[in-house]
Parts: sequence; structure tokens; C-alpha cells
Amino acid sequence: MEKTSQLSQLSKRIVEFEKKHHLNDTDFALLSRLSVEKVHALKAMYALPDEEEMQMLEEAFASKD
Repeated sequence: MEKTSQLSQLSKRIVEFEKKHHLNDTDFALLSRLSVEKVHALKAMYALPDEEEMQMLEEAFASKD
């Protein structure tokens, strides 16, 4: 999958998750154990998560579903 497409899908997934659970970026950062700056970069599609960060994101997504 193309990097831009991966970033776009991840960005949308984070935004939708935050809306569904009434979280702001700080709350999501605490839940995912990522920095707020990293959450902003992912949402703005400036950065891709590494393997460890992706695992942390998946755990965060699974924790509220």
C-alpha cells in the first residue's frame, strides 16, 4: 500500500476514534502512550508510525471497542 494511502487511512481512523469516544489529542496520546506531537504528526499525515508505535495504536483502538 502506498505511504500516502496508509497515512490517510490512519489519520481518518484516529479522528473517527477520537470523535466516537469524545477524546482530544492529549487524551488519545495518553491512551496510546504516544506523544501529543506524534499524534498530531500522524493526523496531519507528516509521519508514519514505526512497528512499535503501530502496536501501541492498535492496543489503544482495541481498548475502547
